[in-house]
Amino acid sequence: MKSVYNIFRKSVKDITRYYMLLVEETKSERLVGSTNEWVLDNYYMISEQEKVLKVELKGVERGRWRVERGRVEVMWNLLEGYLRKSHHQIDKALFFRYLSQVQVSQKDYMNYPEVCALLPLVKTILISELAELCRQLEASKAYHYTPTDKSLADKAYLDEAARQNLQMMNIFNSLKKMTKLPVAELLDAVSFSEKALKSEKAGMYDQMQDKTKEDYRAENGKPLSEYELVKALVKKADAKGEHVGWQLFPPKAWGARARSYVWIVVLASMLLALLFATAATYGGGFTWATAVLTVLLWVPMSQVVIDLFNWLLGKLHKPRGTFKLKFKDGLIPDEYATMVIMPTILKNKEKTVELLEQLEVYYLSNINRASEGQRLESRRQNLYYTLIGDAAAYKEADAPVSPRSRS
Repeated sequence: MKSVYNIFRKSVKDITRYYMLLVEETKSERLVGSTNEWVLDNYYMISEQEKVLKVELKGVERGRWRVERGRVEVMWNLLEGYLRKSHHQIDKALFFRYLSQVQVSQKDYMNYPEVCALLPLVKTILISELAELCRQLEASKAYHYTPTDKSLADKAYLDEAARQNLQMMNIFNSLKKMTKLPVAELLDAVSFSEKALKSEKAGMYDQMQDKTKEDYRAENGKPLSEYELVKALVKKADAKGEHVGWQLFPPKAWGARARSYVWIVVLASMLLALLFATAATYGGGFTWATAVLTVLLWVPMSQVVIDLFNWLLGKLHKPRGTFKLKFKDGLIPDEYATMVIMPTILKNKEKTVELLEQLEVYYLSNINRASEGQRLESRRQNLYYTLIGDAAAYKEADAPVSPRSRS
């Protein structure tokens, strides 16, 4: 099979060429017919998808969510067959049910990259079918419409024109539906791995934000039997009564890592200080001067080692984002009530008032607005802001708090 992106580029080129013929006809104030009017009125969608699909198709072929070419061909044939049977008219519910039934009947479950590739592949097939139709219309010179031509009254011609008009209408309507279809909705309806993750007893996965779910899918995206892997992970998590995320992302041994970090810094600093001390004493062996100089250089060398080690860790270790939950209507449930604390030193009344005003800005920036007809105070925020302050340092052991700060 040819590159999907190359098929798409050629299709856009042919559609654009036919569109320019129609534009020239309209500039000459000649009729183009109802079928061609679909191209004139909806070409903007092709122009938009030329930019969008360039990114999406390259991602399918070479990106993070790359799909093997053999699997792309299987999916292409599957989608192309469905679109031709349905006369290029897509009903979302029927389309989702068809894809689910095919996976169950063939026991061939699509993984996350393959499900994500469905949308760009469907749009590419629709555009390639539109390009083929435009080539047929161009070959028959259908862009030049003459109402007084008696040959247009022929029954065979009318039947073919009606078929082309219906196909053109279905392609553009389906393309419009697919451009508005969120990937999250497609995953929920078609991906069996997604359904398995949502079936966990802990019920945490379904509450997470889309970016966090994407991290789970990236961690879970193994090349073999993804659905079976997810089922096993969910079963193991349910047996332990915990969230499936603990199976995908086991807790790190932070204590052991911290100890290793300290020992590496200490030993590397000592070795580096010893090397510099030995060089400074002209390689005279380990003497008292070398020992003293090593101790003196140990602290500055430790800073060099820490900076170098942190830089190296930043290059080798990829940071992972904090997992986030997505609450309904943005409301924080009672069990997730949170308090944001700002610790500070309260030197005087002006500083205290300034910080309280800053907290008020934070609160108003994160407040959940009331919906229409609902009072703001009737919505439980469950997000609190607190200022914890201490007095400034004094020479005395027990110094009274300034009355100005207290007031």
